[in-house]
Amino acid sequence: LLAAKVPVDSFLTAASILPVITCSSGKYDENTKILARDLGNHIEGTKKKIIIVSNGENLFLNTLKETVTGIIFSNNCNHSFRDLTPTSQKKILDYEITFQGKQLKLSSLFKNDIEFACGVLDETCLWEIINKKKECVINNTEAFVSPGYDERYYIERNFCQNIVDRAVFKKRIEKDIFLVTGSFGVENELVVNVLRENGIKELQEWDPSKGYSSGVVRGLPDTSHGIYEQLCAGSGDTNVHLIMIKIDHDLVHIDSKQPFKRLIKTETKIIPENYFIKKVDSEKVFIFVSDSGVGKSTILTSICEKRKEQMFWVLKIDLNKISKHISPQIPEDYTSINTCVGLIEKTLYSTNPDSSLEIKLFRHILSPSQKSLNLKTVLLLDGFNEIQPSQDFPYESNIDEDVKRIQSVVHVWINTLRNHCNIEQIVITAQVQEKIDLENNLQVSAYFLKHLDRQEQKELMARYWAKEYNSRSPPLEIKLSVLRCDAENVIEEWEKIMTDEKDKSFTNVSLNVIILADVLIDTDRRFSDTIELKNLYSKFVSNKIVLYFKGQSECSEVIKAMTECSFRKIHQECSLKKMFSPMLIEKLPGMNELELYERHLGLEVMSSTLAKIGLLTFNKGNMSFSHESFAQYFISEYIAYNMKLHPVQNLFIKYVLPQKNMKLCRKFLDTIYKNKFTGEDKLINLSTDCRNSLNNSKNCIHLLPSLRENNLFVVRMVLELLNEEERYKYVDKIVQETLKKKLDENHNGEPKNLMSLSLEELPSELVKIIKGDYNLAESSINPSVLQVSPVKNDYTADAWDRSDEPSYEEDSPEEDDYTIDACDISDEPFHEEGSPVSMPPRIEVMNEENKDNGEGSLVSMPPTPRIEVMNEENKDNGEE
Repeated sequence: LLAAKVPVDSFLTAASILPVITCSSGKYDENTKILARDLGNHIEGTKKKIIIVSNGENLFLNTLKETVTGIIFSNNCNHSFRDLTPTSQKKILDYEITFQGKQLKLSSLFKNDIEFACGVLDETCLWEIINKKKECVINNTEAFVSPGYDERYYIERNFCQNIVDRAVFKKRIEKDIFLVTGSFGVENELVVNVLRENGIKELQEWDPSKGYSSGVVRGLPDTSHGIYEQLCAGSGDTNVHLIMIKIDHDLVHIDSKQPFKRLIKTETKIIPENYFIKKVDSEKVFIFVSDSGVGKSTILTSICEKRKEQMFWVLKIDLNKISKHISPQIPEDYTSINTCVGLIEKTLYSTNPDSSLEIKLFRHILSPSQKSLNLKTVLLLDGFNEIQPSQDFPYESNIDEDVKRIQSVVHVWINTLRNHCNIEQIVITAQVQEKIDLENNLQVSAYFLKHLDRQEQKELMARYWAKEYNSRSPPLEIKLSVLRCDAENVIEEWEKIMTDEKDKSFTNVSLNVIILADVLIDTDRRFSDTIELKNLYSKFVSNKIVLYFKGQSECSEVIKAMTECSFRKIHQECSLKKMFSPMLIEKLPGMNELELYERHLGLEVMSSTLAKIGLLTFNKGNMSFSHESFAQYFISEYIAYNMKLHPVQNLFIKYVLPQKNMKLCRKFLDTIYKNKFTGEDKLINLSTDCRNSLNNSKNCIHLLPSLRENNLFVVRMVLELLNEEERYKYVDKIVQETLKKKLDENHNGEPKNLMSLSLEELPSELVKIIKGDYNLAESSINPSVLQVSPVKNDYTADAWDRSDEPSYEEDSPEEDDYTIDACDISDEPFHEEGSPVSMPPRIEVMNEENKDNGEGSLVSMPPTPRIEVMNEENKDNGEE
C-alpha cells in the first residue's frame, strides 16, 4: 500500500480479526491495478473476509470486482456523528484541520458542543475529515487580503464622525428645522431623554398635514429620510437638518438642506480602529467612508485578521461581484433569511467548494436557530460604490437605474442579516457620495476614515522601507529610527516641491505614501538629480491603474492596455476642464471621451470605476482630483501628445506658458521635452496665431516663468518653433527687459553675442542673464498690456500683450484632421499626433475651512463642468 502511493489505506478492527481497506476517488496508477489484482487472487476461493469502504466507484474497487466473485455490496450506508460511540466522537474532534489559515483541533471549532457537531457532521463530512486529515481547510481567507495590506508595514488607523455642536444646535432651533431620530436600536424614549439633557424640551411630532417653520421634529428611523425630504420641499428658504442620536447619546449630523458647517464640531473625538473590534452593542452595522486610496479595503483586511484571532468566522464579499447572483426579484424578497444566506453562499461558493464540511458549517452557523451559538460570524462588505450590473443582470431602462435597484437589494439584505442571523458584526465600505444613502437605509451613522497625519505618514513610509530591505537577499538591516528620520526628510522635501500648490495633502493618502516610498527606495531614500517629477507621477498613475486591475476579473493584456489608454484620455479631459473655461475647451480636440464612457456605462458605474482608480473622487455628483498636481500632470501629457495640433499649440503658448498656477505643468513638460530632444524630432508647424503671439509680445511673458523655474527644455522647445530671425529678436527682448529692470534704464548692447550660441546653449545662457533678478515679475511690467486670461483664476505669471489674445473666430486648418493617442508618452516623440479627452464639466470649489465636516460653499461658475477642488482640511471625512 505504501509503494502504491494511492488514496488507499488499511487497518485492523479492534479485535484484530478483520482487515479494513478504505479507498476513495483520486489519482490511481498502474500499481493500483496490480495491488487490487494480487489482493483479489489471494482471497479468491478462500474463506478470508475483508471489509472495503469506498465513497464511490474507483479503479481499485473496480479491479477487485473483476477478480473476486461473491462480493457483497451495502450501498448508501448513511451515518452521522451521532451514530459514533463517545470514544469515536472524541477521536473525530481531536482531528486537526486548518481554519482561516490556523491549525487547530476540530473540538476548538465546535467549542466541544456535541449537539453542534451532531448537527453538522454527516457521513460526507466525516469521510472528509478522516481522509483529508490536516489537509482539511475551512474558510481560506487568503483571498480576503487587500492588495495594499501587509502586516509588516501596516499602521492602525483612526476614524471620526460629524458630531453636532450642541451649543450651535440650541441657538439655531428658533431659525432652522431639525428632524431628530434615533439610530438602529435606540428607543424613542432615549431620543427624548437626550434632547432634554441638552435643554430642548419642546418637541414636535411629525404630521404630514402640518407645516413647520422651525424647531425640533421627532421622526422614526425607518421613515426619517422620507420625512426629511418632505420637510426640505416645504420649508422655503428655511434650512433643514437631519440629526441622528446614537446609543452613547452622541448627536451625529447626517444631512442639511443647505451647507451649514458651524453645526458640526471642528474638534471631535478620535475613534481608533480597535474600537470596532472591541465594541459589542446594538450598533451591529458599521459604515466606513472616505476617498479612494485612503485605505478602506486595507482596514477591512486588518479587521479580518483581528477577528480571526478572536475565533470569529470571517466572511468578506467584494460587492462588485454580487450583482450576478441577485435574481430579478423585488428588494422585499430579500426579507427572507434563506434568500439572504443563499446570496452569500452563491457569491462566496459560486464554484464547487473544496470542502463539504465548510458548506455545512457555513449554513449551520448562519441559521436563525443558531443565534445563541458560540461561533459567531463577522461579515465584511467592500465597495458599496462599486456595485454595477453584471452581464447576466436583467437590465432595465438604463444602467444607473439597475445600480440603484441592486443597491436597494443590498440595503434590505443587510437589514435582514442584522435582524435574523447569527452575525456579530457587519462592516460596509463606501465612498463619501454614498454616505447619506447608506445612513438612511441602514439607520446608522457613518464613520469617516481619517487621512494620515504627519506622524502616521512618516511611520508608514519607514515601515515600508524596512519591509522591502528585510525581503532582500541577503537582508539589509537599517534601524527603524534611521528610516523614520529619512521619511521625515522626504516628506519635507516633497512639500518644498509642492510649495506653490494650494493643496498640500498629497502624502496624507496612504497609497500615495507607499508609491512615493517605493520610487525613492533605490535612491537611498532621498530625492536626487536623477529623479524627475514627471517620472514620479508617471509611476504614481501606472501603479494606481495596476492596483485597479488587481481587483478586477482576469482580462487579456490587450484589453488592459486599451482600458488604460481610455482611462488616461478621460483623466486628461477632466484635468483640462478643471483648469480652463468652456470658451477655450470647446476649441480643443478630443473632448468627448467622458461623454462616450458615461453613455456606455451609465453615470453611477462610470463614477465608481473612475473612483476606484483613486485619482478622481466623487461627492454628490461632483468630480474632483484627489490632488491638484495630478490635473497638471495630465494636462502636460495631453499637450505633449497633441502639440502638432493648432488648438493645442494655442493652449500651450498662450495659457500654460505664462500662467503662474501652471508651474507644475511646465515642470512636467520640461522632463518630457528633455527626453524628446535626444531623438530625431520633426519640426512642428507653428500656427500663425501662436507665432504672432510670440513675436508681438513686448514683455516676453511666454518664457520668463520657465526661465525663472529653470525649465531649459521648455524654453528650447519654444525657441525652436521660431525661425532664426524671430528667435533672436525674442531673445533680445528678454535680455533688454532683464537689463532694464536691473539698471532702470534702456541698455543697448551686451558683450556676449547671443547670436553665436546654438539652440542647446541658449536656454542656459538666458537663465544666467536673469539669474538673481527676483523682482522681474508681473508687478514690474506695464499693466496696460495685460491680457484677459480664460483661466479660472487670477494667477497670471506675467503681463499679457493684447496681441497675444486667442482668436476664436478661425478654426485651425489642421483642427479636423487628426488622430490622437493618450497612452504613456515616455517613448513617443512630442510632435506626433495623439488622442485627447473631455467631459461635460461643472466645477465646484470648496474653501479651506470646510474640509473636516465636508460642507462646502459653492463658487459661482459656469453650469457645465462638474469637477470640484477640495483642500486639505476637507479630506478627513470627505463630505462636501
